[in-house]
Amino acid sequence: MQDVIQETMTILEVMDLLNTLPVKTVYVVRDRKVIGSITDGDIRRYVIATRSMEGTAADCMKTPCRTCVSKEEGNAIIAQYGIQSIPVVNEEEEIQYILYNHAVLSRPTQVREEYKDIQVVMMAGGKGERLYPYTNVLPKPLIPVAGTPISERILTRFKEAGLTNYILSLNYKKNIIKAYYDEAMEGCHFTFVEENKPLGTGGSLTLMEDLLHDDFFVVNCDTLIDVDINNLLDLHKEEENLLTVVSALKQVSIPYGVIDTDADGQILALREKPSIKQFINTGMYVISKKAFEYFPDMEFFHMTQIIENLLAHNQRVGTYIIPEEGFLDMGVISGLNDMNQKLR
Repeated sequence: MQDVIQETMTILEVMDLLNTLPVKTVYVVRDRKVIGSITDGDIRRYVIATRSMEGTAADCMKTPCRTCVSKEEGNAIIAQYGIQSIPVVNEEEEIQYILYNHAVLSRPTQVREEYKDIQVVMMAGGKGERLYPYTNVLPKPLIPVAGTPISERILTRFKEAGLTNYILSLNYKKNIIKAYYDEAMEGCHFTFVEENKPLGTGGSLTLMEDLLHDDFFVVNCDTLIDVDINNLLDLHKEEENLLTVVSALKQVSIPYGVIDTDADGQILALREKPSIKQFINTGMYVISKKAFEYFPDMEFFHMTQIIENLLAHNQRVGTYIIPEEGFLDMGVISGLNDMNQKLR
């Protein structure tokens, strides 16, 4: 039973396992007895509360866990509550097998039918100044990573999941990008929105408001993000967010000794080269079209200003957390080299 785990499994191992399972729930056992269950939502709440992905299954599991003693009882519970699965136990409460909701198991590995028409907006108009001299020759979206343009790598992940409707915001070397995607990625539909001048991510979105449907993705053209699209969209819908930010828990080492002082400047502690952990914005979002009501009334603005406006109006802005390893950024030369190394 792949979805039955020991309480000592690390949280990162649990996340990796959940990504491979058709039913996104695992059960934690001790001496063959079920002591808890874990979904990606349980991990997300733990990480937000602790700002850490360290720990074990026992730290983030939900307990007590619902069980049943027969297939008949389990099917009745699944039908009544619409749950994905339930463990069947014997008289000693030892797990025997997992009973699944077959409606869930029959879903394809691609995005579910209700998500098939979701559009993907890619911001591809920047000059890529941090990638000079490469971008003197090619626009940043077409810079190859392990032999394939970075933007095509990003969009191919969406294509493999079943999303094929893309809107690209263009400016710098726009004709080269348009010419490339006129022939690349067969079976996909591309719409190009051209900026006459830089508008920021938010300003670019205002140019395509009439092209967008309900919920849509916004991604950058220089970051590879490993995310379960169904889970992300489910969270966005269930939490009724107008905007959901994909975030990664990043550990940053400070290369100096850090001094803690009191109000009088007296040293309380000295920490040598400490590490801090912080949720970072990966630049990937799911946005509801209703969010346009809260866009700033200006021509040039960034995504941060959209988020600030939403929060100021008490609208729901959520986050979907991924491990640091699920986020690769080639926005600078060192990132490009690192991405080439990892994808080679």
